[in-house]
Amino acid sequence: MTSHPQQKLRFKNTLDRAEAVEVLKDWWQDGPKARGLEKSGTVTACTTHYVPFWSTKWGATAYVDVSLVESFRRSPVKVVYEIPLEKTDAACDAGEFEVSFLPSLRGEAVPDNWCVEPELDATVSEEEALARQKKMVEESVAGMLKEKHRDSPREVYTDLLESTLVSYPLWVARYTYRGRPYQATIDGVTGEVLAGRAPGDLLTRCCTGAGVLLVCAVGAASGSGSCALSAGSVS
Repeated sequence: MTSHPQQKLRFKNTLDRAEAVEVLKDWWQDGPKARGLEKSGTVTACTTHYVPFWSTKWGATAYVDVSLVESFRRSPVKVVYEIPLEKTDAACDAGEFEVSFLPSLRGEAVPDNWCVEPELDATVSEEEALARQKKMVEESVAGMLKEKHRDSPREVYTDLLESTLVSYPLWVARYTYRGRPYQATIDGVTGEVLAGRAPGDLLTRCCTGAGVLLVCAVGAASGSGSCALSAGSVS
């Protein structure tokens, strides 16, 4: 792994509290959530923090042996792949935010001292993050190569190109519905809901369950096999 300069980057928070609450209320109406949530849900808190993430860029070079078998001889033929990869990992205990990585990094960068919101300290060392991300990169490359070349012999070399400690704004919106608490985490740059818990619609759940049971019944009647259901949490 080559040496690299560590960088720091902070993204501008593009939402205020009122806008974050509006994002939450729009999310209430999206997907199979409890009907009437947008009318009966009560926002109890909506706060923002700058959360640290380790963001890395990697380069992977893969040599895959695709030799041709001809009359018991192997012709040395190799395919070379240059694969760029990017990873992000939370650099602290992000359990409160329920976000362990960022789907993308885009937005306006601001000076490191430009921050009025509370900021969490990085508690995960760069070495620990790099070791975990290097393993993830190697597994990603192995999966890509296996899909193309199955079990052909290969050599893979990874190189760390850039490591950045990113301060990223996240909003945590807490709310109640029929006396029960829930929350959602909102991206302060893109305005997207990254994680959240919400009450489900009982009618929707019942209809879904009835559909699954119907499929199982048809399968059993036709002798096509068994049907397994995986249990999930119901709010």
